[in-house]
Amino acid sequence: MQKFDAQMTDISLYLTLFERQARAAGIEEDEWVSQIISLLLFESAQIIIKEPEEQMREYVNVKQVLLDRFKMKPETFRLKFTQHQRRSGALWKELVLELRITLRAGLMAWI
Repeated sequence: MQKFDAQMTDISLYLTLFERQARAAGIEEDEWVSQIISLLLFESAQIIIKEPEEQMREYVNVKQVLLDRFKMKPETFRLKFTQHQRRSGALWKELVLELRITLRAGLMAWI
């Protein structure tokens, strides 16, 4: 998996992909924190390092910190959802998955 780049990648989509690949590779969930930190650029990893160590041992807490830090505003999700297009050569099924993830993340941003 490529390193996370906040300028180019949506964090919620990146974390979803990470979780699926970790499960497929048989990586135990208690190892996910060290795995995800290794995929972050130093600037992004600093966000996690600044949090209390006890909390950052749990992937759920790390995920929440990353989502909060790189959270998009609801308007950004709306634009992303309405302007999203299928990539050349991509399956329609992939487009549906991308739209579903974007919609779900946008709805969570409004809550």
